[in-house]
Amino acid sequence: MYISQTYILSSAQKNTLRRMWNREYPVQMAFSDITGLERYIAGLENVSHFLLVSPAGEMKGWAAIFDRDGERWFAIILDRDVQGNGWGSALLQKLRQCSNVLNGWVTDHNMYARQDGTNYPSPVSFYIKNGFVVTGERLNTIQVNAVKIVWQQS
Repeated sequence: MYISQTYILSSAQKNTLRRMWNREYPVQMAFSDITGLERYIAGLENVSHFLLVSPAGEMKGWAAIFDRDGERWFAIILDRDVQGNGWGSALLQKLRQCSNVLNGWVTDHNMYARQDGTNYPSPVSFYIKNGFVVTGERLNTIQVNAVKIVWQQS
């Protein structure tokens, strides 16, 4: 596996990202079609994409860093079959090499389900293990209830 960086995603990469997004994230965050994902990506300012690629050339993960409201933010998704093998931490390390601060939103409960009905486990402990701090700031929308996490270079 290797990690590559790009500023623009191809159509095939967007389709793979949508499939991963809809498979791994809570069902209420799913994109019903590719245009929804394309609108999301187009709204990211100063974005860099990082792709986790298998030896066979398959995209197995995606991460991005971008600007929002004067802060540096990130998003990350790993295909279920590569989770738990250190690749999420490796993607975060790549993001940290490009930024002094990373902000994100994550669910801090286990009440959401994925599209296939399986539980979406809160990733908070993963981020704490990777040096993030949970703030008291919350995001409460129709789609998701989440807590803000921050990593800052020491």
